[in-house]
Amino acid sequence: MKKNLLNIAVFAFAVVALIACKSGETPEVVAEKYLNHIAKQEWAEAKKLGTENTQQLVDMLASFGGNAEIKDVKIEEMKCEVTGEAAVCNFKSNGEADKLDMVKKDGKWLVDQKKEMPADDMSLEGEETPADSTATETPAETK
Repeated sequence: MKKNLLNIAVFAFAVVALIACKSGETPEVVAEKYLNHIAKQEWAEAKKLGTENTQQLVDMLASFGGNAEIKDVKIEEMKCEVTGEAAVCNFKSNGEADKLDMVKKDGKWLVDQKKEMPADDMSLEGEETPADSTATETPAETK
């Protein structure tokens, strides 16, 4: 009886030690979970896997349309390159290449997506916007 009790205690200790030593989920696992939650419009779950920047982006996505039809998303070839407390995860979503930035905070990997302004990407190099044209005027031109 004592031998069985000792074996159970040793086994329980080993299980607890293994769980305590577990480093947590890999960036690949977190990235895939995040993308699947976004595809299913599970906004609250997606926010749990992101930084403050990502949470703001998810809120913005949720505000655009929570009733849109969900299409199947297939994530393939998820590979994350880890550099210290940061990682870049490259993957294919429905055949198209994409990437997610990740950061490690308090031992947990989090998605770090920032809200980007599409207009910034659409401006042509060398093209002046109205704000730029007034900034380039010389004092002689404004008199």
